Amino acid sequence: MLAIDILKWPGVNQAFLFSLLLTTAMSLVVIPFGKRRPVDKKTTWGEAILGSTYVFFTMFLAFGVVPHQFIVHADNELGWRKDKFLNGPFDILKAQANGGNFPFTLSYEA
Repeated sequence: MLAIDILKWPGVNQAFLFSLLLTTAMSLVVIPFGKRRPVDKKTTWGEAILGSTYVFFTMFLAFGVVPHQFIVHADNELGWRKDKFLNGPFDILKAQANGGNFPFTLSYEA
């Protein structure tokens, strides 16, 4: 028996993990598909449309959904907000405004 329930722990966000794994899988599936295609074979119109749709959806996930899900996860579940300051280990990043030596203030906000 574990001391923590890993499915309720703040580090587990199912939407973020699913979108990240789906994007990774969709990106890696292209490699063996591209290696088995003959070099001199010309691309048909239908293959080009299907390929471009696949790449568009993969890039939409990679550059739209995954970052959005990470920001939601960081703000809501990890508590990385603008009002939480990043001081680092032994307060080496503590801002001068807060009594430290670092020249500017760093926050946890993504």
